[in-house]
Amino acid sequence: ERDRIWPMKGKTIECMTALAQHKVFPDFVYIDAAHDVESVFADLQTALNLFPNAIILGDDYTAPNQDHCQVYLAIDRAIKQGLIKSTEFKNVGRAWYLTRNLS
Repeated sequence: ERDRIWPMKGKTIECMTALAQHKVFPDFVYIDAAHDVESVFADLQTALNLFPNAIILGDDYTAPNQDHCQVYLAIDRAIKQGLIKSTEFKNVGRAWYLTRNLS
C-alpha cells in the first residue's frame, strides 16, 4: 500500500488543509499529534469538516481520573458541543474511533 500512504510532515491542521486543497480525501484520519485538549479538539473538528466521509480514529484515550487525560477531555468536549454523538464514539483501551463511516 505504499502508493496509497502519503506521510506528511507539518502541523496537523495545515497538512489536512493541504490535502483537501489538492482534492485528496483520505479513507482514514488518525489523530495522534499534540495531546492538549485544544489541539486534539481542533484536529478532530478539522478532520470532520474537511473529510466527512473518512473514518476518524486515534489513541491515547485515558479516563479522566488518570494522568494524561487530555484526549478524553477533548472527546468529551466534542460530544458536549454536538460535534460528535456519544453513540458513535467507541474505544478499546487507549485506542478510539468514530463509527459514523464504518460499513
